[in-house]
Amino acid sequence: MKLETFFQKFDLFADAPDAVTKMRELVLELAVQGKLVPRDPNDAPAEELLQQIELTRSRTGKTAKGRKLERLPTVEPDESPYETPHGWAWCRLGTLGLVGSSRRVHEKDWTTNGVPFLRAREIVKLAKAGEVDNALFITEEHYRRLAAEGLTPEPNDLMVTGVGTIGVPYVVRDTDRFYFKDASVLIFKNWFGLYPHYLHIVMQSPYWIREVHRKSMGTTVHTLTIVRAKQTPIPLPPLAEQKRIVAKVDEFMALCDRLEAQQQERETRHAALARASLARLADAPTPANLPFLFHPSYSIPPADLRNSILTLAVQGKLVPRDPNDAPAEELLQQIELTRSRTGKTAKGRKLERLPTVEPDESPYETPHGWAWCRLGTLGLVGSSRRVHEKDWTTNGVPFLRAREIVKLAKAGEVDNALFITEEHYRRLAAEGLTPEPNDLMVTGVGTIGVPYVVRDTDRFYFKDASVLIFKNWFGLYPHYLHIVMQSPYWIREVHRKSMGTTVHTLTIVRAKQTPIPLPPLAEQHRIVAKLDQLMILVGELETQLTASRATAASLLSALIAALTTQNGGGDETQTPAD
Repeated sequence: MKLETFFQKFDLFADAPDAVTKMRELVLELAVQGKLVPRDPNDAPAEELLQQIELTRSRTGKTAKGRKLERLPTVEPDESPYETPHGWAWCRLGTLGLVGSSRRVHEKDWTTNGVPFLRAREIVKLAKAGEVDNALFITEEHYRRLAAEGLTPEPNDLMVTGVGTIGVPYVVRDTDRFYFKDASVLIFKNWFGLYPHYLHIVMQSPYWIREVHRKSMGTTVHTLTIVRAKQTPIPLPPLAEQKRIVAKVDEFMALCDRLEAQQQERETRHAALARASLARLADAPTPANLPFLFHPSYSIPPADLRNSILTLAVQGKLVPRDPNDAPAEELLQQIELTRSRTGKTAKGRKLERLPTVEPDESPYETPHGWAWCRLGTLGLVGSSRRVHEKDWTTNGVPFLRAREIVKLAKAGEVDNALFITEEHYRRLAAEGLTPEPNDLMVTGVGTIGVPYVVRDTDRFYFKDASVLIFKNWFGLYPHYLHIVMQSPYWIREVHRKSMGTTVHTLTIVRAKQTPIPLPPLAEQHRIVAKLDQLMILVGELETQLTASRATAASLLSALIAALTTQNGGGDETQTPAD
């Protein structure tokens, strides 16, 4: 298969993660394997270039600045990282030129103007953007002293980062004039006329990245030392082929740039369509407009879809009103009547009267028939009796912390290693709050505000402060409150009002004070039914997107494998896949 054919098939795998990045990597990999351009039998083989280098070294003895270019051992056949074409040769980087560093410049010698002084981070910026906004300099006089006794960057030399993001190359331009930090940056002095842009390609290739990281040394920060860099094997083509390779790489990289721009334009257009669709539904939340959320001409990310649907649900824009519904105020009056009649609730817990949510406190406007109230008005918000770590056991009644509630909320089950004894559970249940069907558990630390509706089959106890409980004593439809506690509104509210230093916490006081948008009870049921229906559609969409991306990624991997394993130069190679 020709690489051009691969690019023509881009639409088939455009949805694969990092498709354009992988195409760039493929181009570079093929370039350094000798599979990008055809051979030319008239090219002088790379061995001749190496012989010329050796002749120059023997004749001069020493190089500029008194630096002696040592003879490095050849790359033996069993050391070659891979097979290269006829006419190529493997050699070490230090054979092609001097690999070194600079004289030390102390921080006290940095100035605010003069000659730029570049560290690894600035070389990375230069390599990516071609320029750097540099705040570090040394004086002109200092630079001249260093230049007289050390290695200064000259056109066609290469700078290579030695710490942090190691091995990043930059070809020194005619207009460049700077000094660089010892150890942080290495320099390749191109004294023997290697085509620098070919070496630049090698140092961007997946091969080089694998090699320098495999052989780099360091503890908390990877480093590329002079010794390791100069020992690294380099695949060397004939000089004429180096130039053809660079020209072809430039051509394909320009094509990658165009494909990347097209992708970004398409994503921008799709995002605008998605926003328009969501806005249309928000303005006119009728069943007729719901299909626009799932329009095939664009895809709204499933997470955004879910959040948008949850927002519409708690804003009263997901289902139509029914004038026969008893308004939410009647539900609140029934709750107040029950509280007045019973006085105290189960386990001797008194349900306090909380202040109403005044109009100027309402987070947003709700439909006619809805009401704002505080969570603590709808039921008791509390926690458990304290269970000490010494009372944990390896079997019995599950004992859940916030992390287990999060797992339950996401997966519906939890592989829990913590328990308390049956006897201990019964004592706690007699004097405290135990989870019962249709109560809600809410995480109070870490990932705060995550809700879980207690099922008929659940039997567990929970950690004080780490988990809060909402006792649903007044018949609120629990699955509606579950929707509220998954919505972007709730997440913003509990984080805005949460208290904590290193870890966010949701306290009982803050939770029970949180305003809740309350629809009529009948509408709560309709909202939950509609949301369940839409979330099934979102799940199906997510499955389709995942499958589509997986298919695209598999195709991309297969095409890359076909191209990287074929023999010969790019334009000469034909395979059945072509």
